[in-house]
Amino acid sequence: MLCLVASLVMSAPPANVEDWALRLAGNSAAQPSYGLANSAPQAFADDAYRQIEAAVAKYGASPKLYTSLALVHEARGAYSEAIDYAKLSDQSKGLASRIQDKQAAAAAMNDIAKSEKVLSVSRLKNKTRTNLWSALLCDPDKKVPFLLDNGSRYVASRLIVFSMAGGKAKVIASKPIKRELNETTLYSTDLDKDGNDEAVVDCLYYGASWTPSTFIVASAGKNGWTFNETSTFEEPGFVEDVDKDGVYELGGAQCIGEALNLSHAGQPRYPVIYRFEKGRLVNGDFHSKMSFKDILLELRRAKKVSTNDLELLSCEARALRVLGRNKEAEKILAQAKKISAKKAELIWNGGVPWKVFRGE
Repeated sequence: MLCLVASLVMSAPPANVEDWALRLAGNSAAQPSYGLANSAPQAFADDAYRQIEAAVAKYGASPKLYTSLALVHEARGAYSEAIDYAKLSDQSKGLASRIQDKQAAAAAMNDIAKSEKVLSVSRLKNKTRTNLWSALLCDPDKKVPFLLDNGSRYVASRLIVFSMAGGKAKVIASKPIKRELNETTLYSTDLDKDGNDEAVVDCLYYGASWTPSTFIVASAGKNGWTFNETSTFEEPGFVEDVDKDGVYELGGAQCIGEALNLSHAGQPRYPVIYRFEKGRLVNGDFHSKMSFKDILLELRRAKKVSTNDLELLSCEARALRVLGRNKEAEKILAQAKKISAKKAELIWNGGVPWKVFRGE
């Protein structure tokens, strides 16, 4: 620690290096940019840690760089190291206290987790309860390949909502995560702007040419906690305020074109957008018009290869409807309904016929 302090006194890194490190740490912990917490896989946080350590070695340390190191260690689950760096940071008191609370919550949850262990924890802001948390638990006897570092990682087996009182954890709600996955990430954010955070789990599976994903959302309601799940996307999903109205959307993409003689990589990516409203996931297409404007070009190129494809026609009709081009939309819908009225109407009305990715 004395060496670190000495480097702080002897030199200071350029401001652009400090800003870069904070952005890197923010992306790893996904805290300032999207208002989310605990969102990065450990491998990304490990990489951010190595890059920031290299910057310290080259330019010297500073309180801002210590903040960055505290955040990446927090994302790695290395809470003791995170607290040490937080005490040297430019946010020393508040940051160290917050990480200490997380460390205590993780330890308390581990005490009652029995055969499972805590993978990550995140505090949930709530208007009526002050010490509410979510946690991902994993089976310590089961690891899966993690392609990014050619090693292996634990993957969540259960989502828990729990409270803390007197240093002890009390489980409020629990949901098993039964799917075979390569990566699970825990977010805390107020999806519907009601003043209470939802716990969001981003689930990923690494395939050879695709990365299927899905979201699980835990939310507090009048009758307790409920769990909602999106359809399975065929690419990594996102949590983002796509229309900049202050409310986050959950989204992803489906590879479409039933009759296309194309590989998965060559299929059009059709956007699937959700909003979280009144305790449930609802269609959010009209909040992401730019996505549908972009997909029209892909759909029309694909139709030159497959002119009578139900999915291409149905999705083109829906995209045109989202964009307000209703006359064109109804004309394309009529063509799709000649192939399958039921599926065409489902997509037209914002339904999701793709419950699981093909081949699952």
